[in-house]
Formats: sequence, C-alpha cells, structure tokens
Amino acid sequence: MGGFLAAVTQREFWSGKKIRQFVSEPQVQKFVLDGNTKIKQAIYNKTPGEVASIPSSDIRAILIFTAEKQQTWLISDPNIVYCVIDQRHWEKPQLKWTEKRENLIPVRADEVLHADEAFSERVGVLHLGDQSKGRLYYSKDLFLNEPPEAAIERFLSLTNA
Repeated sequence: MGGFLAAVTQREFWSGKKIRQFVSEPQVQKFVLDGNTKIKQAIYNKTPGEVASIPSSDIRAILIFTAEKQQTWLISDPNIVYCVIDQRHWEKPQLKWTEKRENLIPVRADEVLHADEAFSERVGVLHLGDQSKGRLYYSKDLFLNEPPEAAIERFLSLTNA
C-alpha cells in the first residue's frame, strides 16, 4: 500500500509536468505591475497613452489561501484589486479577475461545507462586495490574529499616501 500511495503522490513528476515553487510576494506584485496596463485601459476606457504607470511602491499584496499546490493572492494598486491564482504546475500565476476596490466592500466570510471535514476546518469562503466574485477560498490559519473580514477590509481600504 505504501508504494501505491507514493505513486499517487508523485504522479505530477511521472507525467513530466514541472512542479515549481510558489511565487513570492514581490514576484506576484511584479506580475500584476507588469501586466496591468491593458487591464486599466479596459476598466477605465483609456488609451495606452492615458494610462499612467503605477510605481511598485503603490502595489500591495495579501495571501488569502495556501495549500500544497495552490495559493491565492489579492493584489491592490490605488484603484484596482487583482485576484491571482498561483498553481505550482502552471508555468506562471494566472489573473483570475480584477475589480475596482470600492466594489469589493463589504467582505463576508462563511464556513465551507465540504465532505472532507479536515478541509472544512482549514478553509473558509469569502464574498467580496455586494456582487461577489464567486467562491474565493481563504485559509483560516492565515487569519489567526484578526477575522478575515476585518483583515481584508483593512487591506482594501488602505492607501499608500
């Protein structure tokens, strides 16, 4: 049985997919900073010349979910929040969605009802704003000092002025 479990655990390596390390906070900030011009153009209906460059000091990030193979980050510039999913078998992180910061408050956290009790004990679900962006999991152990609603609302309301 041990051999079978080891084989299941190692299947990514046998399939030839490269498993990489998660990106760090500075790397995920750079990922958003490098790719945000088209996003800002779409959100604000501005031409490329009208879209101002955002200094890296104005980009903040908060890790909200972490598991063995995936992490989820919220990244914020002065106007927009980006949800970035980082899965270790992907070549690079992927942008899941973007939204204006003011549209993501209030924040509500709920319990996850899952057949796997251990999963339900470790993970909750976030609803951001009145028009939730869908189920956004959070890791409870990342929010031991402050409820997730309070931490994320504080993150969304901070300015870098």
